[in-house]
Amino acid sequence: MKQSVQYIYAVTALFIVMQSVPVRAQDAMVAFTNARNAFDTGDYREAASRFSAMIDSGLDNEALLIETYKYLGVCYIFLSDEKNAEQQFLNLLNLEPDFKLDPLVFPIDVVDFFTAVKREHSLELEKIAKAEARAEEARKRAEEKRRLEEIDRLRTIVYVERKEKWHSRLVSVMPLGAGQFQNGHRIKGIVFLSGELLLTSACIITYALHENLRHKSTTIIYSSSVIENYEKEERIYRTSNRLLVGALGLMTLAGIIDSMIHFKPVTVTWKKVDESEVPQNLRRKKKKNTPQALLTPWLDSLGGGVGAVGFF
Repeated sequence: MKQSVQYIYAVTALFIVMQSVPVRAQDAMVAFTNARNAFDTGDYREAASRFSAMIDSGLDNEALLIETYKYLGVCYIFLSDEKNAEQQFLNLLNLEPDFKLDPLVFPIDVVDFFTAVKREHSLELEKIAKAEARAEEARKRAEEKRRLEEIDRLRTIVYVERKEKWHSRLVSVMPLGAGQFQNGHRIKGIVFLSGELLLTSACIITYALHENLRHKSTTIIYSSSVIENYEKEERIYRTSNRLLVGALGLMTLAGIIDSMIHFKPVTVTWKKVDESEVPQNLRRKKKKNTPQALLTPWLDSLGGGVGAVGFF
């Protein structure tokens, strides 16, 4: 019956440890289970070897490390090695100074030995417990400070200025990327501006060349071969000029269509404003904590009455 109770407690402790072990530490959990198997079968030397190997491997899970120190210390007691048993129990108590062995799981002589070790090193363990308590208190204070700072940050009043910039549809139908610049599309505006300027320049140049050759071929007397060459070059410039004019028109039309598609009547921007720049009548008034009183009735075996609680 006692062995059944011990087995139930051991399984429960193992389940608790497994809940605290992350997925990446499953190998350590398997090693611990194997060591427990040797312990449960009474092969304490093999169990001690396996538990020691786990510690030497750099076990970093505190809950599993505590269990390992506990069983390793018990193994050394069963092997009559009290010196090593005491060291393992001290390692355990350094991690958890208030740890207690369950007398329903382990023999009473093991529990007595553990208690004696704990009593003998009580001053050291008390210092460790106090240091841990101070560290925990400092952690709580730091956490509370961060919480209050976050609350203050959320309560801080921030003033912003809303600016509206109205746009004109007339600008959207203008060439040279005017609509793109108005819509805030700077790169597209530069593309349309430079493209239309280049096409306009090319149109002017080809038109001038075409008119010059046409004038020469009709006003100056040349040989038929020269006139034929002039006419041929004139046709080339005339055709190029017409193609360039068409390209210019298409590009201008594309720019107008693009600016109309992305046209926005108004653009809203927000700017953070320092409180000193905000007029007094527009500033939000900070709420003051007003004292409040709350009456609460009370009743006990000696009588009753009414109590007052104040809030400031």
